[in-house]
Amino acid sequence: MADSLHHPPFRTDITREIDLIEEVARIEGYDKIPTADRITHQVKAPGVVERLRKQAAAVMSAAGFDEALTIGFVDTKAAALFGIDEPVCVDPIVRRTNNALRPTVLINLLEACKTNQNAGNGDVQLYELASVFPPAAGQKLPAEHTELAMLSMGGELRDVRGVVESLVLELVPSARVEVTSAPVAGFDESASANILLNGEIVGVLGPASTKTLNHFGIEQAVMMATVNVDALISAGGDVRRYTHVPRFPAIRRDISVIVDESTTWKQLADAIDAVPQPMRVGVDYVTTYRGKPIPPGAKSVTATLTYRSPDGTLRGEQVDEQVACVLDALKTSLDADLRA
Repeated sequence: MADSLHHPPFRTDITREIDLIEEVARIEGYDKIPTADRITHQVKAPGVVERLRKQAAAVMSAAGFDEALTIGFVDTKAAALFGIDEPVCVDPIVRRTNNALRPTVLINLLEACKTNQNAGNGDVQLYELASVFPPAAGQKLPAEHTELAMLSMGGELRDVRGVVESLVLELVPSARVEVTSAPVAGFDESASANILLNGEIVGVLGPASTKTLNHFGIEQAVMMATVNVDALISAGGDVRRYTHVPRFPAIRRDISVIVDESTTWKQLADAIDAVPQPMRVGVDYVTTYRGKPIPPGAKSVTATLTYRSPDGTLRGEQVDEQVACVLDALKTSLDADLRA
């Protein structure tokens, strides 16, 4: 094997083993190298990362979002909108403008929104799955990770939240996803929120702030969300297992309870979940009502409780007993009254 210390002085280009092999083949003749009549390679099943990334793209496509492909550099002023005053930048000699590594893909998607707006397209649903480079406290290198960012110009915030929940349900079906109000830079802080996966923050959600919209020159409201895909992948990889189709029908009961205006659906659902009932297989939100005869400062929330037994068809009396236990628990924990 030739190396950089022992090559002939007149052949300084031979520095690696492959260089020597190529030289021998050239001298002896390429036509003397046998050619195989078939190409073989090992076939491997898609890995967890590849599979989950494809699933994420499928969820976004099914939700009506178009994929964007953008560059990884942004303007430092745009990064400051999202709370990053000192983004990671390349040498100005190499790139004089837009030389900051993006801390979030939302910046690129907002620029794409502006382009669509200028072209007369006011209904924009975009997403991108790409690397981001937010600075890491006390570190020279950024906290690089893969982010899935999405935005909807002309859409509703509840629709974007639904896409986020569908994404988590598809990638990590056994995980618990929550959305909690929190001020987020770049977003309308009165309506922004953190996305929590099993209690850990993995993303943010909310409408773009007026300052952000003005910076990009966007004239419509824009709903946005980001999710740390690496965090989903770390929590993912669940093996979906087959379960038999239930042999016996389910029984559903709607309950409408009057609670304080400040009571959230999450609090109500958690209070129901705290009641141990093996036969209860589902709790679903139905609607919220305000107005007569509900007293001021209160609201009526309707939920559907679903019960099923693997041993036989349930009787109405059995389900009524279960529902009564739930109502008693709601009365104790949330001072909730059954709406007549």
